[in-house]
Amino acid sequence: MAGSTAGLCFSGGHGFLEKKASCSGRKPKVSLKEISLGNAGSGQEPVVLEGGLFLLPHGGTLRGSLAFSQRGIWAVGESAEVIKVAGPKAKRIKLEGAFVLPGLWDAHTHMLSGALEQAQVQMGGVRSRAEFRQAVSQWVRQNPNEPWIVGAGWNDALWGGVAPTKEWIEDVSQGKPLFLLRYDMHSGLANSFALRLAGIQALSHDPPGGRIVRDPVTGEPTGWLLEKAMEPVTRCIPPPSLSRKAELLSKAFERAVALGLTSIQDLVWDFRDLEVHKEVFSKEGSRPRVFVRTPMEQLAEFLAARESQLPSGIFLQGVKGFLDGSLGSRSAWLRKPYVGSESDCGVSWVSESKEFRETVFEAVAQGVAVSLHAIGDAAIGMALEIYRECSRRGLGSGSLRIEHFQHPSEQDILEMDHPRLTASMQPLHMVFDAAATEERLGPERARLSFPIRTLMGLKCNVVFGSDWPVADLNPLLGIQAAVTRKDRDGKWPGGWIPQERIGVMQALNAYTLNAAASVGLGDVSGCLAPGRLADLTVLDKDITSCDPEQIQEARVLMTVVEGKITYQRL
Repeated sequence: MAGSTAGLCFSGGHGFLEKKASCSGRKPKVSLKEISLGNAGSGQEPVVLEGGLFLLPHGGTLRGSLAFSQRGIWAVGESAEVIKVAGPKAKRIKLEGAFVLPGLWDAHTHMLSGALEQAQVQMGGVRSRAEFRQAVSQWVRQNPNEPWIVGAGWNDALWGGVAPTKEWIEDVSQGKPLFLLRYDMHSGLANSFALRLAGIQALSHDPPGGRIVRDPVTGEPTGWLLEKAMEPVTRCIPPPSLSRKAELLSKAFERAVALGLTSIQDLVWDFRDLEVHKEVFSKEGSRPRVFVRTPMEQLAEFLAARESQLPSGIFLQGVKGFLDGSLGSRSAWLRKPYVGSESDCGVSWVSESKEFRETVFEAVAQGVAVSLHAIGDAAIGMALEIYRECSRRGLGSGSLRIEHFQHPSEQDILEMDHPRLTASMQPLHMVFDAAATEERLGPERARLSFPIRTLMGLKCNVVFGSDWPVADLNPLLGIQAAVTRKDRDGKWPGGWIPQERIGVMQALNAYTLNAAASVGLGDVSGCLAPGRLADLTVLDKDITSCDPEQIQEARVLMTVVEGKITYQRL
């Protein structure tokens, strides 16, 4: 319907808070009034985006204009009528045909982790042992006063899959303790000094939920630590100050809005990290709205704090528990062993099953949103079993969410046909994980991986995110990955598991309306309609009609969060 004025919709200038156009039919858990408290009494004069191409709530596009203020979207439709509704005092911005979307969401980030990594050794582009050593050596020369060498981002798949060992970096560490986190954040490499500080040696036992990788001949730790085996090392690393963390996090949020993100569902590793978010949001700045999930083992702290007043724009949204690790680190928990092993089924994070389940039950009963990290089929199966019991007991009524849902069984997929379940998925992981999945699971199990299209045909909700800093924060890369399913090396030119490709509108829904609905805002955000929050992402091209392989080439021209222009390059 490009170029049509059909679907013209208006709100009468003052009643836009009370009359909300529905795109989802879901009842919001958080009211528009509550979301907009920080803007009450300000920003009432509207802005008109004039001469753009606007995405309609149920697909298709409309050429015209849109009026908004910090109180919400006023009108969208034929330009002359929208300008009339906005009134003579409205600020008018000409779009010259730019494409306007509902504000994009990222449903899974680790913003503080990503922010801190920007000040550490950058390992993301390393493609050989020599480059690995060079990256460390260069950082040490540039940061001579730092007591620890800390970095992240390396991926052994980029140099043939050979896991690094402490011998790679002993001499270039120059007598300092070192810890380098793998890009998936589920394993890391420590040098001998760091292992010694952490008390890790040949006789050390694997901790529950973790593994110390050892030399098969000597039994000595190689330096590679999986999952909770990393914790003795990371506890030794001196943390940056609160002000330094806030500085880096603020810059990360600025990057997010420059990429068109208006809302983020952020996962922190420690409840105390919420203080960093509060510090950032207590000051003026350009940033998205942020919904924070904290560790499930700190449920007591969450319950004590959920009624406390937070700065405008940040919301304490739920808790997250871990059932397993990642496929790349061979710590995803599987029902059957990895290819090439008779016994290695990955790592289960759950050492006390009854205690873990009871914590989930308590959280759900208390009305707390719960997410369970589950990548392997054994982990996914356990998450579904726990959620079935929640429903059987009649606990709560909110969404029950699985983070990642990457490698399920056929039965796991069928059991997602329930409206309380949400699959939080990261399409960009397919670009990097396809080859490793085939290698480590075999083609029969691999064919069920990332079943996005199938899940979208069931009753569950499907939302998309990046998992930044594990993958790039740019949502356009995720949209393109979901639509094309093309891997990094081009091994599957027609797409990896092509029957699971989806359309651009389906991908956009997972980044907008579905994501809003997952936090109870399906009737408040997620589409361009009067009375909705004025969350907008403006691109320089229509990504619904271009070649799918060119989606990532679109550029963000403007980002609007609750009627405030947080980024602009028009």
